[in-house]
Amino acid sequence: MFMQTISTFLRAADSPVLEFGEIEERGLYYDIVLNGRRFRIISAEDEKQCYPWSAPAVRLFRAINGMLEEAGSEECMYYDQIGNDTMVVFLSGDMYRAIAESDAVLGGHVRLLNRP
Repeated sequence: MFMQTISTFLRAADSPVLEFGEIEERGLYYDIVLNGRRFRIISAEDEKQCYPWSAPAVRLFRAINGMLEEAGSEECMYYDQIGNDTMVVFLSGDMYRAIAESDAVLGGHVRLLNRP
């Protein structure tokens, strides 16, 4: 599960640890609770869309980025999503700008990284 992986990463990086839980009403919605705050990740309406996996991923990343920002972290999540495959990296603003200005890094594809 992504939340277990991200919590392990945050602990190792001495970043704020996310306490999380899940709330699901089958067929209606799936929510997560991060540090006591509830976030809607996917709803029945989302599942009717052509690509239902992109909205939940972005919602989760936004929730985590918001908590990192509130905790004073210099880093945030950036992602690239192709179909249902998602890559996530944590970068500071300076790191992102350095990569974005270099054509040598990632074959110039860093422009595909989005901040949710």
